[in-house]
Amino acid sequence: MDTFAALALATDPPTTELLDRKPESRSAPLISLDMWKMIIGQSIFQLVITLVLFYAGGSILGYPKESIELQTIIFNTFVFLQIFNEINCRRLHGKINVLEGVTKNRFLIIIFLIMVSGQILIVEFGGAAFQVTRINIVEWVICVILGFLSIPVGVIIRLIPTSIHSTSPPPVVNIDLEKEWSDTIMQVQNQLHFFKTLRGGRFRAHFGDKKEKSETQKKGIAAAAMVPSLISASVGVHMTRENTLSPDLERHNDDNEGINSSSASKNQNNINVDTIDIQSDS
Repeated sequence: MDTFAALALATDPPTTELLDRKPESRSAPLISLDMWKMIIGQSIFQLVITLVLFYAGGSILGYPKESIELQTIIFNTFVFLQIFNEINCRRLHGKINVLEGVTKNRFLIIIFLIMVSGQILIVEFGGAAFQVTRINIVEWVICVILGFLSIPVGVIIRLIPTSIHSTSPPPVVNIDLEKEWSDTIMQVQNQLHFFKTLRGGRFRAHFGDKKEKSETQKKGIAAAAMVPSLISASVGVHMTRENTLSPDLERHNDDNEGINSSSASKNQNNINVDTIDIQSDS
């Protein structure tokens, strides 16, 4: 039952009235005074109903004290007290209308019907497994009405004030308007002066004229557009220089080969002349 009740209350959609609530402080307790008031009030009411049925229910309903019928009525009434108290817990912080927006939460309606259906099945068909017996329609009505009383009791508990409000008039405070205005104006002037001193350097770089920013951006774009043309021009000049130097280098290499061949032939002639002179001497 607790699991179903937790699911039903956790799936309740938020409303715009939550924005009217003041924020809770960090030191606020987890269980507020309104919660303690509801917990204690409902506990006292449910204990009274259960004890009255247990000790005086036999004489009121005409059953023996130890009869299984009376025990079933007590058990059934206690369960319906919890089921209706689930709806009663939908509103905290002094809200009276607990049925407001209940149709918007389909999970709550489905879970409520599941719990009621389960309780009917337990009482009508539980038998020895749950130590209950079947009861007539009048006894069912008695159990449901006693369980439903937890909702009006919750309204009464909400009407109990959690704090005592003082009715004494607030103390009179004399305020010098001229002094207050002069101090405020002086503070504004100081802030404006400080703001004025910041208009330069980094502040101006971030919040300067839009015209200067646009001109700087245009210059940057133009410089970036010139980079590819400069790179292609430098590559073309380098290739042209290599093409012009290659014929000169070939011509220079041909001249060096001619000089080397002429010097080699001259040396060969000198060797031949020396050989002829040696032969003639011999």
